[in-house]
Amino acid sequence: MEGKIILKKISKEYCILKVKLTEDMNILPGQFVMLSHPLKKELSKPFSVMDFEDGVLTFFVKIVGKFSKLLSELKENDILNIKGPLGVPYINKIDKNLKYVLVGGGCGAVSLIYFKKIYPNLVENELYGFKNSSIRKIFEHKSLFIDEESGNPLDKLDTILKEKNGIIFCGSKGMQKALLNKYPNKKIYMSLEENMGCGEGMCKGCPVMTTNGVKMVCKDGPLFDSKEVLEWKD
Repeated sequence: MEGKIILKKISKEYCILKVKLTEDMNILPGQFVMLSHPLKKELSKPFSVMDFEDGVLTFFVKIVGKFSKLLSELKENDILNIKGPLGVPYINKIDKNLKYVLVGGGCGAVSLIYFKKIYPNLVENELYGFKNSSIRKIFEHKSLFIDEESGNPLDKLDTILKEKNGIIFCGSKGMQKALLNKYPNKKIYMSLEENMGCGEGMCKGCPVMTTNGVKMVCKDGPLFDSKEVLEWKD
């Protein structure tokens, strides 16, 4: 399907795009779509959804490579090609008897913000870390944590995490490892970030070794119980 950009916000490192769909879609937190540029339809990349309301998808893009730079250069009324929804909703993978602290690093915050909107009763608290305050040019949130202002976000997590809480995390592998080392006995779900080709498990480009054998992050995830994952593809 296609979508028209109706709003764009941009900073030095990030870009927010609001895209009005031409067809109906039902997408839940944790699912993602494959976006392709109107001039490079053969190339697509996976993007999580920060919000979905009244047929409008909100994307939060970190400008780090050629494709994301191309997206950031699009203008309002430009058309994107969209395939989705893909992946398994978070709600299908978690223990619904727990309340969670949502921990996101950079763009990892995106799917968690949408999760809080749809399932507020499952959320105890939120913590979204960014390296510097330039993010405030386009995005502000009560749970925003700026590294250069406040230090290590995991120190902040100590002050808001209750004994009975689980954690849903999405962010860098470095932060992921630190979180697992800090809370080895916590119920932690990890939303994995991997390079994807097709988004449907056919190309086998995003394997992860689990206690139940090899799974594809795109088709079987992106969310996994941290105890289920044995290793990540290098």
